[in-house]
Amino acid sequence: MPTWNLHVARQSIRAARAWLPEGLPAFVPEGVTRSALLGDVFHAIQWWDVQAFLRRFPMRIREALESDLEALMAVFTAAVHALAGGAYTAEQCRAWAPIPPDAEGWRSRLSGVTVLLACEGEQVAGFIGYARSGHVDLLFTAPLFARRGVATALFEAACADMRRSGTQRLRTEASLAARPFFERQGFAVVAEEDVLRQGVALRRFRMTRDLRVPRA
Repeated sequence: MPTWNLHVARQSIRAARAWLPEGLPAFVPEGVTRSALLGDVFHAIQWWDVQAFLRRFPMRIREALESDLEALMAVFTAAVHALAGGAYTAEQCRAWAPIPPDAEGWRSRLSGVTVLLACEGEQVAGFIGYARSGHVDLLFTAPLFARRGVATALFEAACADMRRSGTQRLRTEASLAARPFFERQGFAVVAEEDVLRQGVALRRFRMTRDLRVPRA
């Protein structure tokens, strides 16, 4: 959908709150409430918005393969040491992302999640790992591709998949470096906590978002 159509649609939805009557039109199925009908329209507009964004995204998004493991570990390690280094000490980064990485540990962790990659040619620009029940476990971008919309595209693609599965609420454990990104995606902090990695404490934030509510 063209950008101007999205703008008009959003304006129409805002107006709908005011003019949609309490007594719904006859074509609306029995049992459907006014708030439910508005929610369905909001979701439709949000879906169009996501599809328009992903069509403009210049990279390919695909599901990860077993053969991608080495590239995923490389992206994670580089992202922690190069991009999260401003929020954590060198000791914390080494504990969080040891060099070399533990390949068997990664295989075990990834076996329980769906993993999507953003690729430019054969190069992996970033990845997201999530459970369709709503848990966003991993989201990392290679330093070379930082601030190019990679994380946003991956997150939107994952959300579209989770919506198809009927997921209503998202949750994640965001690092100090990732917290601003998730706040921009509509997440709110519910708790701060320290987690131990190889005996070293790292601060992170438990965050949630209602997937039924369109992002502001």
